[in-house]
Amino acid sequence: THLTKHFYLVAPGSDITTTDTGGEWGTETKSGTSFSAPHVTGALAILKQAWPQLSSKDLVQLILTTATDLGDPGVDEIYGHGMLNLDNATDPQGSTTTSSINGTSDLYKTSMTTSSVVGDSLHTVSALDTTMVVDSYNRDYYVNLNQTVTTQENALTLDHNFMSFSGTEQITLDGYTIAINDRNMDNFALGYTHGDCGYMIGNLNEDKTFLGTSGTGALGIAGSQTQHFGINCNKNGFIVRYNIGHSDINGSQGSVITDGKALVNTWMLGYKTNNWHVEHGQPLAVIDGHMNINMASSINNDGTHNYTDYNVDMNVDNRHTVTKLGYSNQITDSIDISFDVEYNNNYANTDHDSWSIATGVKYEF
Repeated sequence: THLTKHFYLVAPGSDITTTDTGGEWGTETKSGTSFSAPHVTGALAILKQAWPQLSSKDLVQLILTTATDLGDPGVDEIYGHGMLNLDNATDPQGSTTTSSINGTSDLYKTSMTTSSVVGDSLHTVSALDTTMVVDSYNRDYYVNLNQTVTTQENALTLDHNFMSFSGTEQITLDGYTIAINDRNMDNFALGYTHGDCGYMIGNLNEDKTFLGTSGTGALGIAGSQTQHFGINCNKNGFIVRYNIGHSDINGSQGSVITDGKALVNTWMLGYKTNNWHVEHGQPLAVIDGHMNINMASSINNDGTHNYTDYNVDMNVDNRHTVTKLGYSNQITDSIDISFDVEYNNNYANTDHDSWSIATGVKYEF
């Protein structure tokens, strides 16, 4: 059933200042529907100018559904849908989504949490400063998607390598090591120890993450795959560790991230005696990498979207470097003392330094 009240709204029409015939700058105050109608047609003109892709049906539906309710709750016989509200009509309506060749994603389900492996390289991506989003009427708005990116507080240490993300169980026999994740058979590694050095080669397959960096919605990551190699040597107290890996990254359905590649490494040089130990090195970080982004950048009069590709540099500019010095000694049969000093330059691969000092006393009764 179609009722008249469903097809109209009201607009200001009392004491409206308008022009008169009293000269070039002449005005007078009038009332009536003749002075409320221009408010409605003017509002429609403003909306059409701002978003030419809107159809006549869209424009009418938009001003009716955004009107301020008057009189009885809801649509009523006196005020119809209520008072024209152009401010409400220009605000996004319904769900707000991003658009890319991968599909669409809800803006309010979008987030990214980065690990120290990428540092702050994904925090101020210029392409995301003015990300185009559309409402349920396919009207374009622009938001800063960088505001959805946060960082894990803790940095990886010199003890972390690619195996830290694998969730594998290791079996060692006669100098050979096999590491397998029984829940993901694409996660595996093979190791061999010869003399003072151990060697490891493997494949790391991660679901919805890249070395600790994860995202959802428009910044969703479907997963990544990393082939890695490592060497660990220890002779006469001297320690050398080096790990390097190449990662392929894939964006998820609806994400503006299409794919990416990264070369990641970590290394450590150390020396250890009965009482002293010193370490110097750099935790895992991207040394050469990029992420490809595709997203809508503008909208045509027929409502179709124009898409733009961006190449985002993931290279870490402020490489985290760790220097550690420690001492421990058993001063009596029942008392052990220790202290450690650690300096972190560019902690977590960001422009931030930190010091830490730890002391300890162990007494056995």
